[in-house]
Amino acid sequence: MKAPSSWTLDLRGLALKVWEPGQGEGRPVVLLHGFLDQGLCWVRTARWLPGRRLLAPDQRGFGQSGKVGAGGSYHFPDLISDLDALVHHLGGGPIDLVGHSMGGTVAGWYAGARPEKVVRLAIVEGMGPPAEVEDSPLDRLRLFLDGTRRPPPVPVLPDLEHATARLLRRHPLLDPEHAALLAEHGTEPAGAVRRWSFDRLHMVRSPTPFRESGFAEALGAITASTLIVWAEQSWYAPEVRERRSAALPQARQETVPGGHMLPYDAPEALGRLLAEHLGEG
Repeated sequence: MKAPSSWTLDLRGLALKVWEPGQGEGRPVVLLHGFLDQGLCWVRTARWLPGRRLLAPDQRGFGQSGKVGAGGSYHFPDLISDLDALVHHLGGGPIDLVGHSMGGTVAGWYAGARPEKVVRLAIVEGMGPPAEVEDSPLDRLRLFLDGTRRPPPVPVLPDLEHATARLLRRHPLLDPEHAALLAEHGTEPAGAVRRWSFDRLHMVRSPTPFRESGFAEALGAITASTLIVWAEQSWYAPEVRERRSAALPQARQETVPGGHMLPYDAPEALGRLLAEHLGEG
């Protein structure tokens, strides 16, 4: 499988890799990947969106985008600001916006903060963390301080074949050619071996807890026509799905066979739903 064309956006000195799995006309569609993933997760889903210009960035510190370095951070406001800069680069909007998992949460926050910028929105298994945990703020701060001092290591792999095999073991429904593409562009040389290219700072616990009430406020400010897609084997408990989607009472909800990683497990079914919802732009 060949990688689509790409380009790089300078975000105040941080390089954002932007893949274009669809180079059609009309309103741009921005596709946001999930945690520890990359923009190329969308290449198979993109086949069902012909005629649209599709942009799938590697969000900061993932895939082939730049790492923030010492003193930088990877919190939701950083990711949302990067998306805002990309939209500005594309002409200031409006756009259509799709997000999976972490990317769905980014998309929901952005569509609430910038409702005039988003015409159609699709949130795929991405309504915030699967459960709200009332952690002690002091405990979270301690975990953050410990993590920034000693970030967890990134797994090392002997070669690309082992990286591909690892992806296929973790995601049995992932197409082997797609897995090989993800392994090629989601790892980097580390001497005689390879390692995943995501920044290990992503593994550090955020000092700021997710607050469902704040996210619900953002969802309530969305004016875009919205599709919420759940997986049959969703990470979200039914009561969490019901409670969070209640903030978007006009949104259409659909369920797709597969697990949380729907761009891997069910790209065709997901692509058809997105094509119907997004239209021709």
